[in-house]
Amino acid sequence: MEVTNIFIKKTLGRLLDRGFSFSGDKTKKKTIQQYVDLYSGPEYMMHFKYSAILNITFVTFMYGLAIPLLFPIALICFVIMYMVERLCLTYFYKKPPMFDEKLNESALGMLKWAPVFMMLFGYWTMGNRQIFDNTVIHQDYRSQPIDTNH
Repeated sequence: MEVTNIFIKKTLGRLLDRGFSFSGDKTKKKTIQQYVDLYSGPEYMMHFKYSAILNITFVTFMYGLAIPLLFPIALICFVIMYMVERLCLTYFYKKPPMFDEKLNESALGMLKWAPVFMMLFGYWTMGNRQIFDNTVIHQDYRSQPIDTNH
């Protein structure tokens, strides 16, 4: 939503600067810095991208054995995110600063735990007979203890 608002504001500002013409030669700016500020995009927020990737990965791995549809959904999310980020980096954002390897190594270190969570939650999911039996145990009275068939 924020990117959309920035895009609309920048586009309107550029149209006003050119006097609603499509010629790139016209401008009302007096200095080069004003022109650069108007035509450059917002800063690239790398931490939001990493948090989205980690979130999708962990949710998919944790609940993927119980809901297998999460795996193709995650694949579609990653493909769309990749294409949108490539286009936005090319045409919208300012050139990002050079990032060192610490951020990437930190994210990869966290991603190592996703299969562990998948094994733990998968063990619980596959061991839960209520999910796979598809039977309902009726209770005659509220005070009757719940039979879970474990």
